Amino acid sequence: MVGAKMLLEAFEKEFEIPLVRFADPQFLGSPPEEMRASFKTILTRDRAHLANAGLRISIKSLDRFLAAIENPDAAMSEWVDKADELHRIIQDELEDIELWQVSQAQLKYLDTDPFGLIEQNKFASAWRDIEGAGRCVAFDCGTACVFHLMRVMEVGLRALGSSLNNPDLDPKRNPTWETILRKSDDELRKPLKDRSPEWRSDDGFFSTATANLRAVKDAWRNPTLHVERDYTPSDAEDVWTAVRAFMRYLAKKLG
Repeated sequence: MVGAKMLLEAFEKEFEIPLVRFADPQFLGSPPEEMRASFKTILTRDRAHLANAGLRISIKSLDRFLAAIENPDAAMSEWVDKADELHRIIQDELEDIELWQVSQAQLKYLDTDPFGLIEQNKFASAWRDIEGAGRCVAFDCGTACVFHLMRVMEVGLRALGSSLNNPDLDPKRNPTWETILRKSDDELRKPLKDRSPEWRSDDGFFSTATANLRAVKDAWRNPTLHVERDYTPSDAEDVWTAVRAFMRYLAKKLG
């Protein structure tokens, strides 16, 4: 959709002015070859914008314009007609498209890797839900964002739970973060020599991971979701920030 608007601007800057200028009777013959090559490059480039915007009728009009450009016998007047037609069709199709505006502050949620986990190749099973959560918070769908983040948290919780080597934390039983947090606190209360091998090897990492998990719990405020509970965009942003910090920290050692 943005691409279609860019194309309209391109017409104003690259098509309408030169075409009007060359519509003078002295240019009614076949356009010069360098102009043909230039317009072909522009149209080929902007065809991709139309495709991304889903403007199928406009693409057909653009292809007719391209055919006129590639026809050595086509006069400049035909180019002008094709440009006018394409411009009108793009405008007509845009009238039937609803455009959404995302504020500058929310663009970060639409990044392809907002948690930085793809770059690290960590927690691949959470990537799709992180992307979904980002889209939801960018478009003010707070409750939907939180549901996606619940699934992201489960990936992180399973990784943290596995590091405890506790049979009561079988991933197939979907242990809640309350359970993981309680077991993590229990592990930290043990003497270092009695902890699981992973926790014994890096006390600082797992202590901080537990603190981050507690921060997520505080941001969520109500770990058990009921249909009566809605999350505002502001709520969702708080949960997003906490879950992102938790997952990025876990990625340093787990995942």
